[in-house]
Amino acid sequence: ARLIKKCCTPQPVKEGRRIVGYVKPNLFSPQYQNDFEELKSYCIDDVAAMREDVKLLPRKELIPVEHEIWKLTAKMNLEGLPVVAEEVSSILARIEQALEDGKKELAKMTNKVITSPFQYARIKDFCEKEGFPIQNVQAAYIQDLINDPEVRLPEIVEKVLTLCQMLGKSSTAKYRKMVDYMVPGKAEDYRVNDSLCYHGAGTGRWAGRGIQPQNFPRAQSKQPEED
Repeated sequence: ARLIKKCCTPQPVKEGRRIVGYVKPNLFSPQYQNDFEELKSYCIDDVAAMREDVKLLPRKELIPVEHEIWKLTAKMNLEGLPVVAEEVSSILARIEQALEDGKKELAKMTNKVITSPFQYARIKDFCEKEGFPIQNVQAAYIQDLINDPEVRLPEIVEKVLTLCQMLGKSSTAKYRKMVDYMVPGKAEDYRVNDSLCYHGAGTGRWAGRGIQPQNFPRAQSKQPEED
């Protein structure tokens, strides 16, 4: 994990304690030479270990019950999930408008210091200048700060973080994914295909692809029997 972080991700450039940018690691420079060789050696061992694992697998074919599940997966992927294209487009248009309005509000609240919920470095700097440094801008951490009654957030910081949370919700990205993946079927019946991957996790369960249907919000009801 240390080698991947050092050799495969952009490295921060700092002025004092402040990050002012990122630079791509030059794996052929002297400062990376030992780490690069170590990572390369690890990768070679990793491939060798996988090849030995494959040799020890008991069979080349799926057992009958797994073969049936594989066929079921193929059938579901070909059938696809129905999508009402008109409604998706309408929802997406509303989301885009809300995002634009939210960005304008964010710029107004911060005197144009922050103009997008994805300007993470600016958000951190703004909070620090307002007297409340934050550790990071991850959604769960920010939500905990907002919800914790013992944390006294400055009013402007709370408003900015709350608005950024609302504008940055990943759930809205599902609609863009639907537009990217949906294809027309019969009589304008749009479908999203290939959203399940057979045995995608170590336990054997399906993994999501494309619009990730397993991550959809689950319907909630206070009176399930009546509904």
